[in-house]
Amino acid sequence: MKGYIPLRRGLLDHLKIMSFSELKVYIGLLLLANYKNGYVKITVARLADTLGTDYKNTLNSIHRLDKLGYVKYTPAKNQWQDSQFKITKFNKGDIGSVNNTQPPPEAVPEAVPEAPPQAKVVNGSKGKGLRKTQKLKEVKRSYKKVKYLEFVYLTDKEHLKLVEKFGEAGAKAHIETLNNYVGSHGKKYASHYYTILSWASKDKPEPQKKIKANL
Repeated sequence: MKGYIPLRRGLLDHLKIMSFSELKVYIGLLLLANYKNGYVKITVARLADTLGTDYKNTLNSIHRLDKLGYVKYTPAKNQWQDSQFKITKFNKGDIGSVNNTQPPPEAVPEAVPEAPPQAKVVNGSKGKGLRKTQKLKEVKRSYKKVKYLEFVYLTDKEHLKLVEKFGEAGAKAHIETLNNYVGSHGKKYASHYYTILSWASKDKPEPQKKIKANL
């Protein structure tokens, strides 16, 4: 890629709520975006490799930028397809433009609760109720399972943990093993993530027992 992209100075007002990692991912997406429509199609792993960042921090930064409204992140249906990113602060021919009349969006906590909270609507305040409903939808989306191959389903968080534990190639191999088994035997499991962990622990070689020498 060659050439330049214009950035409005109004972006400076938004940097105070971005971490260094989030800023690096955002600028990387700006540089990769189609200048006509602001779209980027790329896998998270390839984006991390392009930016020189690790997979986990890159994915966390993507989710936070999505919550803050800087990008719209559409995860891939499986690990071999590209994810889609839409630069929301975008005008045709002016990538990364930020409206100076708009205040920076309110910071969103990075931590995601273990279980989706129940949405509560405050009486007499439709605005607060709407915001809580939107946050609930965002949290539920993080628990949505993505299809890998034909039969394996994992959430983004579960897949990330497998990559951290076994590496990209190892996670892919375990997913393929489970997919082939489910496809050939028609088995059903409550959790494909914990099934992979269970099988992986059984595959580990048992430590050799110490044999005492006979004197």
